[in-house]
Amino acid sequence: MKRKLLHLLLLVPVLSFAQTQRMVMVEAFSNASCGPCAAQNPAMNTLLGNNTSKAISLKHQVSWPGVDPMHSQNTADPNARVSYYGISGVPQVQVDGDTHSGSPSSVTQTLIDTRYAVAAPFSLSVTHYMSSDFDSVYITATVTAAQAYSSVGALKLHVSLAEAFIQFTTAPGTNGEKEFKHVNRKMYPSASGTTLASTWTNGQTQTFTFAEPLPNYIYDLNQVEIVSFIQDDGSTTKVVEQAAKSAAQPLALDGAITAVAGLPVVQCTNSITPTFTLKNTGATTLTSASIEVSIDGGIPTNVPWSGSLANGATATVNVPSLTTTSGSHIFEAKVVSINNNSDLNAGNNSASAPFNIFGTTVPSPVTEGFESATFPPANWVNYNPGSTDGWSRRTAVTGHAGSTAAARIFWYNIPSGEVDELFLPYMNLTGAATDTVKLSFWVAYRQYATTTNDKLEVKVSTDCGTTWATAFNKAGSTLATGAVSTSSWAPTAAADWREEVVDLSAFANQANVMIKFTATSAYGNNGFIDDINLTKNSGVVANMNDIFGNELMSQNYPNPAANMTTVEFSGVHEGMIFEVRDMLGRTVATHKLAEGQTLLNLETVSLNNGVYVYHVIENGEILSTRKLTIQK
Repeated sequence: MKRKLLHLLLLVPVLSFAQTQRMVMVEAFSNASCGPCAAQNPAMNTLLGNNTSKAISLKHQVSWPGVDPMHSQNTADPNARVSYYGISGVPQVQVDGDTHSGSPSSVTQTLIDTRYAVAAPFSLSVTHYMSSDFDSVYITATVTAAQAYSSVGALKLHVSLAEAFIQFTTAPGTNGEKEFKHVNRKMYPSASGTTLASTWTNGQTQTFTFAEPLPNYIYDLNQVEIVSFIQDDGSTTKVVEQAAKSAAQPLALDGAITAVAGLPVVQCTNSITPTFTLKNTGATTLTSASIEVSIDGGIPTNVPWSGSLANGATATVNVPSLTTTSGSHIFEAKVVSINNNSDLNAGNNSASAPFNIFGTTVPSPVTEGFESATFPPANWVNYNPGSTDGWSRRTAVTGHAGSTAAARIFWYNIPSGEVDELFLPYMNLTGAATDTVKLSFWVAYRQYATTTNDKLEVKVSTDCGTTWATAFNKAGSTLATGAVSTSSWAPTAAADWREEVVDLSAFANQANVMIKFTATSAYGNNGFIDDINLTKNSGVVANMNDIFGNELMSQNYPNPAANMTTVEFSGVHEGMIFEVRDMLGRTVATHKLAEGQTLLNLETVSLNNGVYVYHVIENGEILSTRKLTIQK
């Protein structure tokens, strides 16, 4: 049932009242893609959670600096509050209107106590309930003057339907935040509020009732709360004179899937045995549930549960072994029914988690310059657990050797402490001599400040990810390839890059090798990697100190090339072959190298514009690889 706003005005003079206790109103402006918001919101949320008897919180999700689905679902109300206060940046907090304005970190216990000690000229109460079909909400707000009062300007009653707690499985924006508290979802009748009388006598009362449609984008009906406050638009501080809340009420029957566990990021077998957490978020004790589990939205498997869960209690449910194919997948668990009845709240019924299965190992070499639009590349795995801004392919950069693509870790926008991983293909390194397995890559990185220590590691596992050995570890100034930069940085020149060579001889002759780049954020500046080469050789190569190009083969010059380019060599002997391939792996040029040859002038007039790779090969093994860009 949907009805328009109803006003029920009761002007009732009663006996005199003294001033009444104030509830402090805290309005926060935030965004799911705002890095500083993610850094400061948790401490503020904890402080407010410890002061529920003194303060009431309402968070407005705004449209900048990036994606935020909560704002997309309700644009008018947060936009109106932004305009009302003249908010120009986030995070921003308004306490009792403009009596205090600042960052979340500026909200302290002292500030709350100081405002709480200021008596309020009104008392305010608010209650609510939802219709049985959950399409409407009914709200009653009562305002009573605790003293004679005259407003400076328009006096408004604001009523907001909020969600006390919203939790995402994966961050909905780019700052890593998954939990959001007291989010403004809809203001009634609008963000302009309801105009109250400007002059009040002591004890005068005014009551409003609202019957309004319940928004269809609510994530969890159990979390619906009503926040109301009285604000004087004409005062110099737009003071909020009083605030009140009608707390969220649990539904009668509601079961939720709150987490999925038991799924490694990568594994080597085709069977999985995940678990999930079933939570009773309803008022009625949960005694049975029918749950469906599936992989990639395929044919579901029913997993029945029985037991006894009081409101708020949880149970871990084991899933029978499921079998699937190699590759990237999504596991999902979904509540179908509880206590042999329909679940009243579909918004929290399911949870999912990604997982990856490495199938057959691939032989060396692995050569990757991120020129293809597909990311991650074939047989690679990208694991960004905290946000959508972990590892990604970027094209608006100057890659190593003049290309326009590289892999970026967006530390500039990733909360401190988040770990993101990029896995190379599952490798077979059998047949390699102990001194000829190495990984080379090019890195570009800037610190945000001299104290900012974003970290890049290369880790290796030979037991399917159970244990990992660290083969490369650099952070901060050691990782940096240039000066500090306080803007979101990307490489613009060849000088921004440095080659790193990682000795993997300890893993030679291993049949099952996992290798990953692990990036740990210090909320600093961006890191890039390019031209990754992993190669093994079946025997010792004569006259070579570095099989990855530091001495065997130089970077061609000029690069980019037009009609001709030059490559220099060191330590070449009879039988070695120089070969050029396009990005589809097709050989486009081949030259036999002579004993002791030090120079090759390569004609490129017949090659189309684009990116190529060139190798030195001996006995079918790629010994060294570089990238060539043709630009005419």
